[in-house]
Amino acid sequence: MRWTLSASALAIAALWSGWAVAQEKTSEADAMHKLETLISPYSQAFSKGDAAAIAQFFTPNAVYIVPSSKQFSGRSAIEQSYSETFRRIGGMRSFESKPDEAHLLSDGTIWAIGHSTLTGEKGTFKTHWAEVAVPENNQYKIRMLSVGADLSAIQHQTAQRPGQ
Repeated sequence: MRWTLSASALAIAALWSGWAVAQEKTSEADAMHKLETLISPYSQAFSKGDAAAIAQFFTPNAVYIVPSSKQFSGRSAIEQSYSETFRRIGGMRSFESKPDEAHLLSDGTIWAIGHSTLTGEKGTFKTHWAEVAVPENNQYKIRMLSVGADLSAIQHQTAQRPGQ
């Protein structure tokens, strides 16, 4: 009798954990799909160097943190930051952004991490990012984006150009 109860409890626990893992994978896949509806048009605007269009992917009260740790709040400040970025790197040649992880919260919010590569006239830059995106008017908007420089890429570039 005891063995039967233990076996039953173990079977229920195994089924529950299998269901929980399946739910987590489904929600991560769902989060990735929803995030892609934001990343794809954002990447297109970035590739064109269109700071005004990029700012529209953010909520009105969004926060954007750049690799220098400077923080920009609100669409207008975010647009100015992107304009300055495009000016510093020269004309855009390409931009690619890939999420590494995305998680969907119960209220529809997505938090994600990933990496990007942007190439301008003045070189190629690799970054990593963390983002919180929220549903707004049947689409996702960025509430917070923090971008950091990929130091391994910088160190590699420096190693390739000794003495500079």
